[in-house]
Amino acid sequence: PMSFFVFSPSWDEEKLVGTAEAGEKIHVPVALASAVYLRLAQKKLHNPSSCLNNFYTSDGIMMLPTSYNSNVLVRSSIKLDDVSETNLHFLLKIKSEKGIVDIFVEPVLKIINLLPCQLECQLGEVLRPSERRQVDNRPVISGGRGKKFRIANVETLKIKSGAEGKCAALNPGLKPHISLRVP
Repeated sequence: PMSFFVFSPSWDEEKLVGTAEAGEKIHVPVALASAVYLRLAQKKLHNPSSCLNNFYTSDGIMMLPTSYNSNVLVRSSIKLDDVSETNLHFLLKIKSEKGIVDIFVEPVLKIINLLPCQLECQLGEVLRPSERRQVDNRPVISGGRGKKFRIANVETLKIKSGAEGKCAALNPGLKPHISLRVP
């Protein structure tokens, strides 16, 4: 589940709007309608506290519409300070229609399987020289002068025929790689 905090410069602290599972909607109470910034969050611990310190959070995202009718895409991430060193990446679509703002949060990558069989995808990203995550030893096909990349396996998805797979752990800024396998 993902939690949502909002903030306005006229407030003393950020306020929890609520928590939602994938596909659910959250309606912002009128008392919080003056909020200017949105922050995505995931709980650190399993306690019911609504204190911001008990969450891994994204940076504040300005959610003011650019006009009466507008669409804006914003990329955001949440750094999980755990042993996996995972960052979760999201795309936020901020849509204003007749002054009413809707915000849609999507994982940064979606894969739709249009094949008549199950598809297995291994997603990876290029490691920076300073990173010590485990390297995937499979060969990498890269365009260019035979340069070799160190790739870390981020996630493996099994997607049924006609289904959609989603990945929030892949960083689109680190030259993502995908390996596909069909039966």
